[in-house]
Amino acid sequence: MNWTTGEKLIIEEKPSTISKIFSVFPMLIGFVFLFTGTGGLYSGIVELLPFSVLVILLSVVLILSFFQRNAMSRMNSATFDMHRQELEFHRDGILEGVYSLSQFKSILLLEVLKKSGKSFYTSWDVFLLHKDGAILWLDAFTSYADALFRAASLHEFTGLALEDRKDSNNSRAATRIYEDRVSGAAYNPMAISESFRDGKKVFEEVRKKSILAGITILAATLFFLGVVGFIISSLGYRNGGTDLYILGPFVLFVIIVFIFIIALNNRRATLLLDSSSLTVEIYFSLWGIQTRRTSATIPRSSIKAVRVNRLENGLHNLAVSFLPGAEPPFHGTIERFVLSMSTGLRQVSEHVHPSENPVILLETLPLAKLGQAATLTDLLYLESTIQRELQLSPDA
Repeated sequence: MNWTTGEKLIIEEKPSTISKIFSVFPMLIGFVFLFTGTGGLYSGIVELLPFSVLVILLSVVLILSFFQRNAMSRMNSATFDMHRQELEFHRDGILEGVYSLSQFKSILLLEVLKKSGKSFYTSWDVFLLHKDGAILWLDAFTSYADALFRAASLHEFTGLALEDRKDSNNSRAATRIYEDRVSGAAYNPMAISESFRDGKKVFEEVRKKSILAGITILAATLFFLGVVGFIISSLGYRNGGTDLYILGPFVLFVIIVFIFIIALNNRRATLLLDSSSLTVEIYFSLWGIQTRRTSATIPRSSIKAVRVNRLENGLHNLAVSFLPGAEPPFHGTIERFVLSMSTGLRQVSEHVHPSENPVILLETLPLAKLGQAATLTDLLYLESTIQRELQLSPDA
């Protein structure tokens, strides 16, 4: 992250030239293997085993060359404008959301346990804590000293209170009082459709089809078929097919897991709202085929707050939190799991709001573009609409 201080303080996540060049290497290496390696197009082998290797390599090439390269090209930034007393969030230079600095309670320095591959490591993350309890991620550091220095610099620049959850001796009181006001920005939803059903307002995310989304599904499908083909061919050719009876259930398990992952990654949420409750309907999509899987109705009496949170890499989600002991019963474990998919939010919320158990209503996609899928603009619009309809307090 780059921190630039002047009349404005800008926290910018911009991919370096080296990372962009590095993202092309997997594509080049993959094509070399495809055409010259084992199972390559010119290897002269057409059996299932090398063909499976070919399919797996092709899927990896697609994932790395398209998804990773596009992800690396994204630029997220948070700009603190002290003249206007506002915080702006941009993505690829496009303004997505504006907050008044008077809406924030403190700068929060928190120790977070993260996973990289099979190993875990400790990260010190800098957040903004909204007065309504929302958690907005700004930056992460592997060194506590670096994180504290950045958090203290932000405290000095904005005058917001600093809250250090690792060492309370480093916490600092606010040095500036902002006049209570909301941002003058008007949020017009660009990827949310509105309608009525049974006397309730219905909000549904509209995702426009894109080449990248199609390539991602194709790559995941090819990878899955390649893995299954590799397992079957390697066992079948080695022992004449006898091991297929043993690992047949394993292959079936892989198929089920794959379908489950595809369904989760393509789930859609529809929100039904009236003055007494909020209903969440979860739809799953399998290769373009949509079916309704589950729904949950949350009564107004059990809701503490509806918040827009910001996680790493500029991703946002809209979540509902509950009053102590008032969480509504869910129909099953799968339903509760699907509505709580954002593990990053749950982990941070356990430190900041330990008894609330947030449920995810809607979240942005890593490569979402304004108008093509839900972005921060759409989530802020939904947040204000739900708060107004349910008459929720803007402060936690």
